Amino acid sequence: MRILLTVAISLAVAGCAAPAGPKLVQKTDPYNKAQQYAFGPVATSECPGAPRLNGDASLKFLGADDLHAMVVGYGGYGWMFLQTTAPIDILIDGKAEQLKPVNSSDREVVRGGYVTEDVYYPVKKDFVQRLAAANQVRFRVLGSKGTLERCMNAAQLSTINAVVPLVP
Repeated sequence: MRILLTVAISLAVAGCAAPAGPKLVQKTDPYNKAQQYAFGPVATSECPGAPRLNGDASLKFLGADDLHAMVVGYGGYGWMFLQTTAPIDILIDGKAEQLKPVNSSDREVVRGGYVTEDVYYPVKKDFVQRLAAANQVRFRVLGSKGTLERCMNAAQLSTINAVVPLVP
């Protein structure tokens, strides 16, 4: 988990929260020569009929050594307390799938009451390929103070192709 947090910090320092779209940052760990990457944020949209989100949500991808994760991120002016024990429900072009999270989250008060929450889901290449090739994805993450439900269209999903070669 420390490796993923190190990669996440690298992503933040590299300025990947810029609205220009997702960025890919790669580096080699100088101590063990492991290849690391961070990709994101990939924008998400509101889903028709879903509860309105009082904030933003995005996807990120992090990897190092044998650990590769999709990160669901939330930012807003109120906690969701996203669950780290419940799976994420995903509809990829209408086909239901679930991913179980790493039992750890990253929560932080950033400034002025603005909070961020991240939940990490281990992924494999075939899953990332299906996401990148999909026309529509809808996902739901349960929280103790609400449900995070977001949609992604083909244009948003196609940006994920940049990370597919990096996931074994």
